[in-house]
Amino acid sequence: MSSKSKTSIKQEKATLVKTSQTSDFSIKKLYVLLIPIFIFIIYSQTSKFDYTGDDILVTTGNSYVQKGFLGISDIFSHSYMHGYTNENDPIYRPLPLASYAIEGSIFGYKSSTHHNFNILFYIFCCMAFYYFLRLLKFQETSALLIALIFTCHPIHTEVVANIKSRDEILAFLGLMIMLISYFKNDSTSRVTKWTIFSAIGFMIALLSKEIGVSFIVLAPLIDYFYNKESLKNILYKSIPFFICIIVYFSLRSFIDLSGTEKLTLLENSMLEAPNQFARIPTAFYILFKYILLILFPVSLSYDYSYNQIPLQSFGSFGFIIALMIIILMLLISFIYRNKNSWALIGVLWFFITISIVSNILFLTGATMAERFLFTPIAGIIIALISTLDSSLIAFNHNKNILIVLSTLFLILFTYQSYSRTKVWKNDKSLFQSGIKSAPNSARTNMFYGKQFYNDAKKNENPILKNSLIDSSILYYNKAISIYPKFTTAYHFLGWAYREKNLIQEERNAYINSFKQDSTYYPALISQSIIELKANNFIEAIKILEYAKKIAPQSYDIEYNLGLAYRGNKQIPEAVQSNQNAHAINNKREEPISQLIKIYRDDLNKIDSALYYNELIKKLK
Repeated sequence: MSSKSKTSIKQEKATLVKTSQTSDFSIKKLYVLLIPIFIFIIYSQTSKFDYTGDDILVTTGNSYVQKGFLGISDIFSHSYMHGYTNENDPIYRPLPLASYAIEGSIFGYKSSTHHNFNILFYIFCCMAFYYFLRLLKFQETSALLIALIFTCHPIHTEVVANIKSRDEILAFLGLMIMLISYFKNDSTSRVTKWTIFSAIGFMIALLSKEIGVSFIVLAPLIDYFYNKESLKNILYKSIPFFICIIVYFSLRSFIDLSGTEKLTLLENSMLEAPNQFARIPTAFYILFKYILLILFPVSLSYDYSYNQIPLQSFGSFGFIIALMIIILMLLISFIYRNKNSWALIGVLWFFITISIVSNILFLTGATMAERFLFTPIAGIIIALISTLDSSLIAFNHNKNILIVLSTLFLILFTYQSYSRTKVWKNDKSLFQSGIKSAPNSARTNMFYGKQFYNDAKKNENPILKNSLIDSSILYYNKAISIYPKFTTAYHFLGWAYREKNLIQEERNAYINSFKQDSTYYPALISQSIIELKANNFIEAIKILEYAKKIAPQSYDIEYNLGLAYRGNKQIPEAVQSNQNAHAINNKREEPISQLIKIYRDDLNKIDSALYYNELIKKLK
């Protein structure tokens, strides 16, 4: 054969190899596109959803977010809810709020804007998760299956469909940036761009949600058990994370986080336990319920508050089963760590990242919540798929079995996620779902009753309106029967009785509301309105003056005091109260209107027209 022919054959082989590689690359690219495709199928519907649940706390009701770019400095210099409550709280999550402010300023303050960005950030999360798995040498099929199951899992519907849960998404995205950069960094003796990127990712996680603190363990954990890296090198590579922790807590020290979180038994059932030790059985039982929800995501609920999950004791069946399962998971994964290190890493990933919100170390703002699983679930999925994969290899089974099983789960999860996402369309659909999935929760019953009340207020048919009010009363009373100290439920019950003109029942509801919480002044305001309508001005003044001692800067108290003083012919006091009301909220026109009426009708000002103009100038 001539040298020319040999050269030609080599070129043909090179061309074939190149074509094969290009084809393989194209197929892989196509596979990766499955992730955004599945996300679009499940969550594109959310772009038409309203603000739901607590969304207004971080969007339309948050003054700093509404300022757009101008509000970012306030966001980073105040606690999480300060822009909504104007009060300090112990939570610091500036990045989610900043993201709402920026996207709202550019694309408009609409629910669709924030929902669309939730979808976009979620795509980034899932794609980065897949890339991380491939970087850690997971086989293409296994990596894609893990990423797709994570993507389509129904447990994520709350986080993606609920705008307020952006904090979970950004924290996970920060974790992926951190891990990818950490394992791309092949230097243990100098600072590289990957060192900086890993630190940036960790800071993103920390400034998004407190769960980020637990992430400091994950990179060293994987490096030790999977890469068999030395502790010395791991410690050196982890120095940027320790620096980030110092910077994070230093930053928190400059922010006024002195407020205390108003945690009640209603939000966290574990407050009913006498001490931290007595809470352990319930905390372990909830961990077991989390694991069950990951494996069998049925009967999902937006609420698990009092008393959907009753307290467990050390002798209860629920605690014993939970303890056995947890010990078994840790024991088996540790024993077989040499054959499958990813099973142990996945299990530890789950327990480490869930620890912050497990109520074992300290009480959190909820007994249990599906959003808390957003990051921990990744560990369980990694452990399960890697275990199935290694088991099939050990028994010489075809890997197609894994693909078939995973595909079946993907189909089921996608259908359930698509259906579950619809629940977050608006408050009405959310509350309707809650009463079915969490019938023993006081809050789900109260919210459902409030929905009936809201529907009744908009209904002009007297028969249907009365029926809706009766339903609201029914669910308010059910909420109170579950949690007899439910201040808000009593208050709302009073409003419902008002619609039926049941004055004494209404009054008793307000009295009971205030009896449960002696700082709950809104019940006193509602009670004073009953007396105002009955022209019992002295009684109304007495109630409102007491309320003013609790809340000296309340617009509603001052305005209603102005009405009561005027009704009781205490004109100077009426003028002062209306002026106070205007000073508290100068956007409301009612105090100005009342002042004009007082000067015209009660003080008989002859030059009223001129005075009105001067008064309006003075007040506005």
